[in-house]
Amino acid sequence: LMWSIDIAGIVSENKNESFFEKLFILTRKINAYVPLYYSLKYVRENNLAAINDDVLDILKNGFNERWFGRKIYHLMSEGSEIGQYFELLMLQTKGNFFGKLKFFFESIFPRPKVMREIYPEKAGNCLFAAYIRRTVSIFVLSSRMLFKLIRCSYYESTE
Repeated sequence: LMWSIDIAGIVSENKNESFFEKLFILTRKINAYVPLYYSLKYVRENNLAAINDDVLDILKNGFNERWFGRKIYHLMSEGSEIGQYFELLMLQTKGNFFGKLKFFFESIFPRPKVMREIYPEKAGNCLFAAYIRRTVSIFVLSSRMLFKLIRCSYYESTE
């Protein structure tokens, strides 16, 4: 659930209680409270789908909200796509250091099968070039996001 239009469609089609119970079970299992909370909050605040306060409260009780998460949400609210920040939000979840490190490493260097889905033009060729391309893309994207986070913090501190 990374893209706001996907989230809005899924939530609009599944408004029953059992859907949210299953969603909460999955969220707890994969420890995705932070990205799901901010994604659903974004969808609700932009009137893309109706999300009850109870749903957001249950999700928010699953983690300690931090400055970093609020800053990322602020950038999302300004119009940046949720998907750009998904990995950063996942790093905010509860869990041990090695779990976060594993997720971070798998985000940068996914399995070859996943790489072939991301870069289908490299499917028949050596994936080494695709891994280089992904590493550069993530570096550029991360640099932009970091700059936005720092700029956002600077403007807030000067107001």
